[in-house]
Amino acid sequence: MRRTTLAMLSAVILLLGVALTPVSAATGVFRLTLTGDQEATPTCSPPDVCGDPDAVGAAILIVNPVRDTVCFLTRWAGIDGTVVAAHIHLAPEGVPGQVVVPLFAGTFDGTDMTRGCVSANDLADDILADPSSYYINIHSTVYQPGAIRAQLG
Repeated sequence: MRRTTLAMLSAVILLLGVALTPVSAATGVFRLTLTGDQEATPTCSPPDVCGDPDAVGAAILIVNPVRDTVCFLTRWAGIDGTVVAAHIHLAPEGVPGQVVVPLFAGTFDGTDMTRGCVSANDLADDILADPSSYYINIHSTVYQPGAIRAQLG
């Protein structure tokens, strides 16, 4: 537990360093709580629980329109299966949508964390102008459409 806490603290310090780098005043910071009951699939939508019912996650997203990047720090716990990816999707609350910004892909434990910066695919301004039209979710081998989700706005 102590090692996990130290790793998380190091990641937060690194991400804060990125966040404090001089950028445009229009940079957006989103602090999100991801849960399975926010997830939606083509055959399931809230109030039904469509994602992992006992999993939870947290994410900090920094959207920088000057650099057209999204930097992220994500952590999650209790996701069934192997975590394989996270994305930003375009869709309103309670509706599944297309992937517009891949955040990460790989092989991660059901309780884990990761961080990084990726291209916003020329969408940084759009995301900041209408964050409620976008959501982040984390996918696993058990919950392929999405285990946990949070709307940006």
